[in-house]
Amino acid sequence: MKLRQVRNFVVLTLLLMVTFSAIQGLWIGNKVSSQLELEMESCNNLRQVMLGIEAYHAEYGRLPCHALYDLQKQPIHSWRTLITPYLAGTRQLYRWSESWDGPFNQRLAQGLEVEVGVSENSVDVQGKPLIKAIEPEDGVLLIDYAWPFRRAGVMDESCRIHFFAVVGKETAWPEDGSIALDDIADGAENTLLLVESHSVSAYWSEPRDLRFDEMDFAINVQGGCGISGPAGREPLVLFADGKVYRLQPETSPEVVRALLTANGGEKVHRHQLLNEGLLR
Repeated sequence: MKLRQVRNFVVLTLLLMVTFSAIQGLWIGNKVSSQLELEMESCNNLRQVMLGIEAYHAEYGRLPCHALYDLQKQPIHSWRTLITPYLAGTRQLYRWSESWDGPFNQRLAQGLEVEVGVSENSVDVQGKPLIKAIEPEDGVLLIDYAWPFRRAGVMDESCRIHFFAVVGKETAWPEDGSIALDDIADGAENTLLLVESHSVSAYWSEPRDLRFDEMDFAINVQGGCGISGPAGREPLVLFADGKVYRLQPETSPEVVRALLTANGGEKVHRHQLLNEGLLR
């Protein structure tokens, strides 16, 4: 091969290498940028939920109950449905006259279309509740009630949510009744109000959350039921003062447990966890 041909070959090879590296770098950069955008959207979702909780608290002077029960002590409505009327731009179609899994409300839970103009007591010729799909020309769009309660970009199960309360007598969500933010003796800035979990499967209106006495306090436990992020990533957590952070998987179970108690008196402070890099 002549010297000129060798030189041209080397130059072409280098150009191809540089071009490939540039394309690869651009792809990686776009992927990182997309992940950051989804992370910001997920944090904003949690903040929207907190705005709904704060609006409810402002009206009633207390946090919502984690669930409402029927006469048989069965949970029929979730705290998420209690704050939904306070979420901006959300049309109110939920029927309080039936439980969350009633014929009409279950369609809302699953993101299915319902006919808004039909009264709650309308029935068909067989005596079944009249629920019909809405045509586009009817001017009513599908309402995604679940969006504030899930991580953006994670749609492995349609209409499933990822942000939950932790229910227990030691938490901000007692089994019976509810508390005010001022009742949190450990400090709102040191107490978790909502956590992310991908080990619990629930619809937005389903009265199902994590249970303090039954959960794992370690982060991202395989096969366990506790706080977890998607694919082992850092889960998002919402503090009672409205701040959202990413909780690092290496956080000890003792620290997680202390953050979940509202009046435990533990000497665990958020500023210390931020300094240690356990919250970001």
